[in-house]
Amino acid sequence: MTVDLEGAERDLNRAVKMSKRRPEAYIHRAWLRLDQNSIEEGIEDAIRARELINPGGKLEADICEILDLLHGAQAKS
Repeated sequence: MTVDLEGAERDLNRAVKMSKRRPEAYIHRAWLRLDQNSIEEGIEDAIRARELINPGGKLEADICEILDLLHGAQAKS
């Protein structure tokens, strides 16, 4: 939100290291990767998040949304 992509990346990398079994940090980092145009890394994060959730919940919708956007960006490049 503040356009401090480097700071956001640093914080999200720390969050992933602290809680590797929680999908939220991976989802947020996938959004950051989209903003950074690091599409492949964003897809990897979104897939990892999907592996950590129970199907059918709100987080699944969030993951589907970011994956859709990442795949769309991948197709354009």
